[in-house]
Amino acid sequence: MDVYGNSASTLQTIISTYQNYAYGLTMIPSGNNADAAKTYRQGLGIDYDGMSLYTNWARIKDLYNNSSAWTSQIGKIGVKAALMGNAFDALSFAGIDENNHGGQLRGFDVIEMEYDYDDVDLKTLDEAQINPIIHDPIFGPIVMGDKTLQVSNSDTSFNGTRRLYNYIISSIISQVLRKQQFKLNDPAHRFVAASLTDQIISPILANSYLSEAKVVCDETNNTTKVLNSRHFVIDVAVKVTANSQFVLLRLTRLSQTQSVADFLPIAA
Repeated sequence: MDVYGNSASTLQTIISTYQNYAYGLTMIPSGNNADAAKTYRQGLGIDYDGMSLYTNWARIKDLYNNSSAWTSQIGKIGVKAALMGNAFDALSFAGIDENNHGGQLRGFDVIEMEYDYDDVDLKTLDEAQINPIIHDPIFGPIVMGDKTLQVSNSDTSFNGTRRLYNYIISSIISQVLRKQQFKLNDPAHRFVAASLTDQIISPILANSYLSEAKVVCDETNNTTKVLNSRHFVIDVAVKVTANSQFVLLRLTRLSQTQSVADFLPIAA
C-alpha cells in the first residue's frame, strides 16, 4: 500500500519485479479535486492491472489527542481487500458490504471528506481508472469503484477479477506444478495434476465466481513434441462471472387495458 500517494511507480516496480501475485493500492495525494486527480493519473503513465488508484482523503477524529487528523484511508481499503481471502480474492472491495465483503470503511469517525463529488466528477474519475471514496449518508465512508490501472477495458480492468486470476495461477503453480517437476510425464501423473487443479477450481466455480471452467492435462496437450521438449502442460480455461458496474431501474406505466405479461421481460 502507498499510504501518502507519492510512490505509485515504485509500488508497480516492486510487484512486477519481486511479487508477481501481489496487488497494489495507491492514493492520489491530498489537494486534488476530480479534474486534478485525472491529470495526476495521466501523469503517472501507468497501464497496469496489478494496482488500483483511489482518491478523496478524510478528516477523522483523533480520540487519543482530542483533535483531528487527515488520512488517505488506504489502510482501511487494504483491510477490505484482505477480507476477500475467504472468497478466493474474487470479489471487488467496493460498494455496500455483503457478508463482510465490500467497500464500507469502518473503524473511525469521519468529520468530513475532502471532496463531495457530483455525478460528473464520478464519471470523470471512473473513466480515468480512479476509484473514489464517498461519504454515504446511510452507510458512511464507502469505496465507489473497483478499477485497476489498466487503460484498455477487459475483465482485468476490475480488481476482483485480476486478484482471482492471481489466486488461481499462484495456487496451481505452488500446489500442482511444483510437485510435477522432474516427475514422469505419463498418464498417472497427468491424472493427478488434473485432479489437484480441479480441486482448486471446483470451489471457485461452485461459488459462482467463475461461470465456466475446464481443466485439460492428457495426451491431447502433452503430445510427443511436448514430451520430447521435457515440458509438462496443464491447460485451464475459465470464464469469470461479471459484476454489476451500473444498476438500472426501469419503470413501465401501464393503462387499465394493458397487462404486465405483455411487457415483461422488457428487451434491453
